[in-house]
Amino acid sequence: MSEKVRELPRDNFAVRQHLKYVDLYSSEENYNALTYEDTLIVKEEVAPLILSDGDEASAVRFDALMYGIELAYLAGKKYSRARSDLHKKDCRNCQCGKYS
Repeated sequence: MSEKVRELPRDNFAVRQHLKYVDLYSSEENYNALTYEDTLIVKEEVAPLILSDGDEASAVRFDALMYGIELAYLAGKKYSRARSDLHKKDCRNCQCGKYS
């Protein structure tokens, strides 16, 4: 994720508003000891700035969802809402009818 953060265009208006966190989380070392508060900061301040390569809205939402799950896992926290959302998306794709 640090690579994606480093790739953010620093001259972009939205990125400039979050430079404090972009600078902090562009270094891989800052992911070694994440607290739950850190995961919330990344989720709120950094993850929305990261766009997928295809720029498709659903891909961006999926990426943000996965980043949130990964960060919660790294912090040793449960992120059950995101896991539930991910399961719902998966079930919609398999057309099992559970979350139609």
